[in-house]
Amino acid sequence: MLSVVAVVVGVGAGVVKQETTARPPAGWQEAWGLFQQGKTLDPADPKRIQTFEEATKAFEAVAERERGSWAAEALMMAGLCRDWLSDYQGAAGRYERSLRDYPGQGGSAARIYLAQTYQALGRNDDAKAQAQTLLDLGRKGHVPKWQAVTARAILEGREPAGQKPHRYDEAWGLFQKGKAMPPSPERDAVFEKSQKVYEEIAQEARGMWSGDALMMAGLCRNWVRDYPGAITFYEQALRTHGDVLGPAIHYYLASAYLYAGRKAEARRQAQAILDLAKSGRQEVGAWEIDRAQGIMSGKLTAASQALVRTAGDAYSRGQAAKGDARAKAMQEAKAAYLRAADASEGHTKGQALKMAAVCCDWLHDPAASVQYLEQARVLSVDAQNTDILAYLIDDYIELGRFDDARAVGRELRKVRNPNTLPDWQAPAFALAASDDQTLMKAQGLLQQMRALQRNNGSGGEESAGAFEKLRDQLDGLAPGPKAGGS
Repeated sequence: MLSVVAVVVGVGAGVVKQETTARPPAGWQEAWGLFQQGKTLDPADPKRIQTFEEATKAFEAVAERERGSWAAEALMMAGLCRDWLSDYQGAAGRYERSLRDYPGQGGSAARIYLAQTYQALGRNDDAKAQAQTLLDLGRKGHVPKWQAVTARAILEGREPAGQKPHRYDEAWGLFQKGKAMPPSPERDAVFEKSQKVYEEIAQEARGMWSGDALMMAGLCRNWVRDYPGAITFYEQALRTHGDVLGPAIHYYLASAYLYAGRKAEARRQAQAILDLAKSGRQEVGAWEIDRAQGIMSGKLTAASQALVRTAGDAYSRGQAAKGDARAKAMQEAKAAYLRAADASEGHTKGQALKMAAVCCDWLHDPAASVQYLEQARVLSVDAQNTDILAYLIDDYIELGRFDDARAVGRELRKVRNPNTLPDWQAPAFALAASDDQTLMKAQGLLQQMRALQRNNGSGGEESAGAFEKLRDQLDGLAPGPKAGGS
């Protein structure tokens, strides 16, 4: 869970495509790889600027060659590259061109990014105009929830206005770097460094920027298990900016109180989330309501939270390891997620079961994965919980249960427009409409991918290249237009 302004400073995650061909155009993968590489580099690393500059040029080259939705998205991605370099004028120009030159073809993401960029430039009236346009579009068709929530926050003055503090990208980059690392003293040091920058921002900035920086400093303390320290920052953020930070600050504070053994105070914060949801004054996520209810009922405890964190640490170790070490870590993570599921209920239980299933996939055990995913599917509070359905389709195909895979695809189409799916899920749902011959080819590719995933670490260039080659072949099997979304 990220901060209220995570979309402003962490844009680019979950970028998706509408009505695009199954395979990306020439140059796209190279540009995307540069963009992802830039996000992982330390803000002080000179290569970071160079990498985002190269990514900008690569995306612009795609936009020059292509037309329609691919060109629209390439321009948007070029804007995101400029955003990561704090070049807000450059970012705004590219978002504007994406919307102007390809109206209705690039999805709604470019519009919300443009609104946020206008805020960073101090053009608050223009930001509100873009936010209102996005909400108006949402009444005519699907707009992803995070975009609608952000648009409402802009209109209500709950999104940071004015120029983004000059060190905010540095703090955010360090925070993301820490999250990507397995547990270690080195990871703790990265979070400590991020926290110090956020503290400086909180002292120097005004309004919402200061409140968000305080909350992010608390998250840094949370990641190093210093819950009293996290509480100090959260309480200050709630006291000074609680009216604009929304339910997130109440949840973070409730969670930290639980870890610190302050159950009564945790319940008060949980009740505040439920009160916000009941009043309708602010958008409250289903998962926030579910967890608040878990705290109130006593089912969500410090012990159950600790189990999830233990599982997450083991999962991170497994991703970074190879061979037997990877298998051992994933087994530990799976067991911890299952213990967390036993100690939880509702959506929280479903999410723990989903992660246990993901561990099974890393262990090349699709049958066990299906078992947990089918339980998670029933428990999820989101009827459109497409990540679980996408995992199920892959596992069903790998097991040769082609009719079950098709049934899941049909179920999805009843509750959600396939053109609004996240990019990584789209090929699975497209495959679910295929004939047996195509699905048999997909089955073989999935089995090869699982074996490679199980036996090799994520850091080796050779194994990573082989995995991506298999993934490209699998995506290429998806028939017809690719279902993307914004």
